[in-house]
Amino acid sequence: MEQTKEGSNTNEKMVSDVDSSSTHVEEFQPQKHDKDPGLNLRRTVSNHSAKKSRKKKWKIIKKLEDEAKMLQAQLAILKPEHERQKKQLQLLMEEEKALLKEMHDLQEKALLKDAENEKSMETIKMLKELRQKQVEELLKLDIDPFDSVFNAAPSCEGGSGSKSP
Repeated sequence: MEQTKEGSNTNEKMVSDVDSSSTHVEEFQPQKHDKDPGLNLRRTVSNHSAKKSRKKKWKIIKKLEDEAKMLQAQLAILKPEHERQKKQLQLLMEEEKALLKEMHDLQEKALLKDAENEKSMETIKMLKELRQKQVEELLKLDIDPFDSVFNAAPSCEGGSGSKSP
């Protein structure tokens, strides 16, 4: 075997170059019973790949944990706002219910007023027809219906509406 300055062979130098933080240093050392010389290289590549996968997995887990913490913080901020809006919605629904009841009551009141107005209009129409009949009767009797004697308001003194001299 070829010797280096330190007095070790090339295989030993290769072993010392491998990452010392690895817990599987023994796997990188050549063993006498290995028949395939590329086996060590495959193990090295496999171990490197596994280590890379573990690092990637750790980064993903860390990222997900950070996102979970951030979402929990947002939830802590938004939950009171949600509760406030829920209460406000309840108040608005109660107000809407009260307004709908008031609107219904006003509609009923308007219907009653309309019925009352219609009844009053019928009464007015009937009185006008009665007045028209009275005017026609007076005209038949050759009496002027527009004479002040017939149009004067009745006095409170118990008269028939005619003035005495």
